[in-house]
Amino acid sequence: MRNRIVRIASVVILSVAVLYALKSWKRYDDRTCFDVESVAFDQTKVDIEVVQSAFPVPIWHVKSESEVTCFSIRFKNEGERSFSDSTGLLSVLMATLFEGAGEYDAVALKKQLADHSVSINISSEDDDIHVTVSCLEKYLDKAVEILCAILSKAHLKQEKIEIAKQGCITSINQSMFFPSSLVHERCTQLMYRKGHPYQVNYANALKKIPTYTRDDVVKCYSSVFIPADAEITVVSSMSDDQIIGIFDRIHTAIKNRKNDFKDAGEQETELNSPGATEHVELDNPQTAIIFALPGVQRKSPKIYAAIAATEIFGRPGTILSRLAECVREKGFVYRIKASLFSSGGLHSVTVGRCDTRPENVQEVVTLIRSECEKMKSNGVTREELNRFKHWKFASCILNSSAEMLEFVGSVRTYGIGVEEVNTFLHSFANLTVEEVNAAAKEIFQPEKMIVVDCGQSIADKNGGSK
Repeated sequence: MRNRIVRIASVVILSVAVLYALKSWKRYDDRTCFDVESVAFDQTKVDIEVVQSAFPVPIWHVKSESEVTCFSIRFKNEGERSFSDSTGLLSVLMATLFEGAGEYDAVALKKQLADHSVSINISSEDDDIHVTVSCLEKYLDKAVEILCAILSKAHLKQEKIEIAKQGCITSINQSMFFPSSLVHERCTQLMYRKGHPYQVNYANALKKIPTYTRDDVVKCYSSVFIPADAEITVVSSMSDDQIIGIFDRIHTAIKNRKNDFKDAGEQETELNSPGATEHVELDNPQTAIIFALPGVQRKSPKIYAAIAATEIFGRPGTILSRLAECVREKGFVYRIKASLFSSGGLHSVTVGRCDTRPENVQEVVTLIRSECEKMKSNGVTREELNRFKHWKFASCILNSSAEMLEFVGSVRTYGIGVEEVNTFLHSFANLTVEEVNAAAKEIFQPEKMIVVDCGQSIADKNGGSK
């Protein structure tokens, strides 16, 4: 009798659990175990002070209690587009900077960085050169000493330049065996007008890089790291006076540098060859696909709605985007993504990528076009927008100095002021379905979509190829 009662009770409990699960599953189509509408969107606050040093631009000092100090200097307008007539020259310089500077040869410089746990990264992008430094506060003096040497006293020895040139050439030659690289190259040639600084042309780079002399590299070096071009963000527990002292030292090292690089001007958003579809042949078992759509200017009031629309459509790193559900879930791709790239000063575009087997290319492209049409015609749902807001806030929980630096640095690209940083995410929280759908109509125009795939051709029934 007792065992029977226990069995009946177990069945009742199990039934209740199943009914509750079914109710939850039916109610929430976002596949999460909570109601996103009940989530309080509350942005992590950062304490920022504006500090003025010898640099002609203000420094944003983000207060932190961490022993780790991080800072970034973004030298605007000093990226690849300012050297578009000298393809690859800036890459050669970047590869040579850490091969000796000031009193340190290449080995000693790298040993100093390692011994003091100092991280210094200098990279060139389409529009800017980005310098980031991270270290314990007790080693900050050493980090600044090394950085000043790299920015103003790099050795740039002939043999190191030749090694850097060969490294760049090898990297390009390797890229030409990867479908993802070749498809990207061709797509940039269709997205942008002829001669546009953002176009990728591997053949041109391979011709030019071997011709560069040490004088070319030195001239390039003398025209970058200009104080007037700097955008500086610091995350530290130091006082403002300490911050001023550090950046006065950096300014002294580069204060006499000048260039005549120009701002990008008004950002374009349309594609140069709308509707183009091309295939790049490559003997490879996997085919890379890239597709492009118009963008939205990053300083447009519609930018937040546009970001929401593109992330709902193809947010990277999730299986809940429109593209993931319609393409990935059918087994055609492992991952698929699309993003609005509005950080480029000259052009804003929406670009998506995926990889699949050659025989699946046509089906995948058809599904992408179909989802694009649905975004244009039907827009997003309230549930999708709520889910996006949850994603956005969750991705901006700041637990470290590095995360604070990345967040504030990314916010600055929108041209907002210090007083707006702590309300930045509310621009997303306040979005309405109508605003997002209006932006979606501007971006998701399937008739303008550029599609390029790179891989093997598949013979059709008539003996041709597709």
